[in-house]
Amino acid sequence: MNTIYHYCSPESFFSIIQNQRLWLSSMDHMNDYMEKKWFYSTLKKYLYKNLDANCVDQFIAHLDDNISVGTPFACCLSKSGDILSQWRAYAKDGFGVSIGFDREKLDVYDGIIGNHLDPKHRLTLSDISYMDINEIECLAERILSRYSFIKKYYMNEIISTSKFNRYDKCILELISNIIHLNTTTKNPAFEEEKEVRLVYQTLDTGRYEYPESSSIKDLKYRISNNQIISYYEFGFPKDAVSELILGPNNKFKESDIVNFLQYNGFEHSIKILKSKASYGA
Repeated sequence: MNTIYHYCSPESFFSIIQNQRLWLSSMDHMNDYMEKKWFYSTLKKYLYKNLDANCVDQFIAHLDDNISVGTPFACCLSKSGDILSQWRAYAKDGFGVSIGFDREKLDVYDGIIGNHLDPKHRLTLSDISYMDINEIECLAERILSRYSFIKKYYMNEIISTSKFNRYDKCILELISNIIHLNTTTKNPAFEEEKEVRLVYQTLDTGRYEYPESSSIKDLKYRISNNQIISYYEFGFPKDAVSELILGPNNKFKESDIVNFLQYNGFEHSIKILKSKASYGA
C-alpha cells in the first residue's frame, strides 16, 4: 500500500472524519513565500542569459497569460507520517493527528498539472520535487535542447499554412510542463517534508460549478491567520483512510477514536499508532 499522510490539529481531524473532506486552499496563501516563484524565477533568469531577449519577452508573456488563467488550490500531504517538524508546524505542536490515506483509493489523476478543459485532469496528485538553482538551470538547459525551435517560433521564422500546427502543439505541451513544475518544485530546504501535493487547477478565479458526483465541491471562503482564504473541498471515500498516527502530545484515547470512526461510518480496519517522536510541549 502506498500511504500518504495529512498532518492536522485535533479540531481539523474531527472535521475531516466527520465530513469526509480535505480542504484545498489557494496557493497564494501558502507558508512558503516562494511558492509558484522558486522554479519560475530561476527559469526566467536562465532564459534571458541564453536566448535573445525579444524572444524571451514573447515566450514569458505567453507563459504568464497561461499561468494567469486560473489559480491552483492545494492540500499538502507527506510520504512520511511521523516528522517532528510537521507535528510542530501543522498538527498543533504535536497534539494533532497524521491521517494516512491509501494513495490509490483517493482515485486522483496522477499526471501533469495544467489548464486542461477536462475537470478530472485539473485535479492531480503529485510528488514535490526539491531542486536547487543549479538543478533548475540544468533542467532548463534540457528543455531548450528539446524545444530548440523556440527562438524561431517566437521570432515568426516558422512558416505554416495551418492555423494550429505541430509547433503550436509542442509549445502548449511545454507551457503545461512549466506550469506543472512551477506548482510542484520547491527549495531543497523543505525536503524533510517529503511533500505530496493534491492540486486543483481552476480555469478562472470565479466560482466553478462542478457536477454533484464530483469529488471537488464549490468554492468557499474562511478566515485564517487574519486573512480571507478561498478553498475547495475534496471528498474522499471512507476506505481511503488506512492509518492514524497520534502526535507526540496527542491526548486522544484509542477507544474514543474507534467509537468516533464507527459513528461516522468508517467500519473497515484502520491502524492507530502513536508517534515515535520524543517531543513534549
